[in-house]
Amino acid sequence: MAKEVRSYYLTIAHKYPDLTQEEERELIREAKNNNFQALSKLILSHLKLVVKIAQKYYSKNLSLDDLIGEGITGLMEAIYKFDEKKNVRLATYAIRRIKYRIRDALIREEIFYFPSKVQKLAKKIKKEYPQYVNQPEKLAKKLKLNIKEVQRAINYLNLQRFNLEEKETAEENPLLTVEREDNQFKKLEITRIINECLAQLSEREQLVIKRTFGLSPYEEPETLTKIGKDLGLSRERIRQIRNEALKKLQQLLNKRLNLLSPFL
Repeated sequence: MAKEVRSYYLTIAHKYPDLTQEEERELIREAKNNNFQALSKLILSHLKLVVKIAQKYYSKNLSLDDLIGEGITGLMEAIYKFDEKKNVRLATYAIRRIKYRIRDALIREEIFYFPSKVQKLAKKIKKEYPQYVNQPEKLAKKLKLNIKEVQRAINYLNLQRFNLEEKETAEENPLLTVEREDNQFKKLEITRIINECLAQLSEREQLVIKRTFGLSPYEEPETLTKIGKDLGLSRERIRQIRNEALKKLQQLLNKRLNLLSPFL
């Protein structure tokens, strides 16, 4: 499946020619006036750039399709914020936003890791007991499970709700994903929560996480070897620090999600 998606996007990416600067600026003006045809043309003509960046960040945690989707979101943000008066091309301006969206998705996926056992339980709850999602104690009794297991499954469901987006079908247009305002707000909220939890780690743990994932102020993800060399530590020790920090983040975020659960 991943291979099909990858080749599909690559085919689409090379199908559309680059725009001249004049064409680009006119389309941006039209897109800002809610012309979705102009927006679509801008996205398709810059898809090669998004795919190239997404391939650089590709990992086992997220499919290339997911990364390209995040990159397209960043590209759309760049289009709407672009100042046509400045003598710069959209591609140059959009790179930072495309990378930011992709890196943000990667760290969210890494931190919010849930074993398949938890995901299966979450699906069971969603299908058979949706009315008890905000009542973990009652749900635990009905399922005859530990309250912690049930709460983790509920947390997983809550995160799925954070990530919900209304998408057009692939036949209509797989590139134009327009998020609802409430879903966009929820994404910003979860990013804010991640940053607050990150601030609770030690300085060294924060440094390792930020450099590993290329978070601000670092522009690109760095290897464990490079981080270790700079800090005078072995690659294995950096790996341990990273894993310990991610575990702490997961615990902190689970606590926050427990508190947020009734409001989602």
